[in-house]
Amino acid sequence: MGALAVALVAATCAASPLAAQAVAGLPGTAVAGQAGTGSAFELTFWQSVMGSGDCAQYQAYLDAYPAGTFGALARAKMAQVAGCGSPVRPAAVPQAAVVQAVAPVPAAIAPAPPPVAPAVAPAMVPATASPMQPAAASLAERLTRASQTVLGGQAEAPALPPAPAFAAVSAPVPPARFCSAEDRNAFHDRRFVPAQRQAMENNRLAVAHMQDLRRFYDAVAANHDVPAMNASAQAAIAFDPVARRYFDDSARYQALFQQIMTAPVGDCDKAERQAQEDSAKDSAHA
Repeated sequence: MGALAVALVAATCAASPLAAQAVAGLPGTAVAGQAGTGSAFELTFWQSVMGSGDCAQYQAYLDAYPAGTFGALARAKMAQVAGCGSPVRPAAVPQAAVVQAVAPVPAAIAPAPPPVAPAVAPAMVPATASPMQPAAASLAERLTRASQTVLGGQAEAPALPPAPAFAAVSAPVPPARFCSAEDRNAFHDRRFVPAQRQAMENNRLAVAHMQDLRRFYDAVAANHDVPAMNASAQAAIAFDPVARRYFDDSARYQALFQQIMTAPVGDCDKAERQAQEDSAKDSAHA
């Protein structure tokens, strides 16, 4: 690795711990701590397998993150799945820093199964086909074309995966009390459920984009393309707060559901009843 590339990697690592984890393993660089543990990539990987009934996916997580934040939970999941056998328990690895655990996405009222994506580590191969595989193939095709395209003696730099488009969504604010159980149920069905679904979709798109960035980084690292590796690490750093925001947005709906279900139900005065009826009509026409 040239001096300029090493300097760029060092500056990237100094700017953010995620950068240090993302570029760990680059030739000629040294990054302190456990590469990947506690990073957004680890969270993305865990979210993609946490609802799976496939033992191989939990073992893939343990292989990629032997001292991972969710290691104990992954082994417990494997113990519950029939036919798993005992998970391979890795040797203890000393932690360079205390990593704060990040809570998984809470279950929704009627949750869709979490997206199953190919593992992010280079040695991981998914046991079954998934909706994310066409995206991975498309990324590999772009990288192959870029490596074969020469302009003025220089290989064309591969393009980073495009960021997804997110839909704006606001969590509905329930009234202090509902005039009847029917009004409460109508608020849940017409206001809460559509907003929750959109928030979960935004979170799914954010997780998928982090997976795309990880696959891109692994692909260019295999070709020792240092500028592209640095670009993908910087893109992951920039997108990390966006992904966390959409994760937090989707997680808030569990508490909101409890607030709706525990709100008092009783007689309302004329103004309160009219306000709830108007709100129901507005949501029906939305």
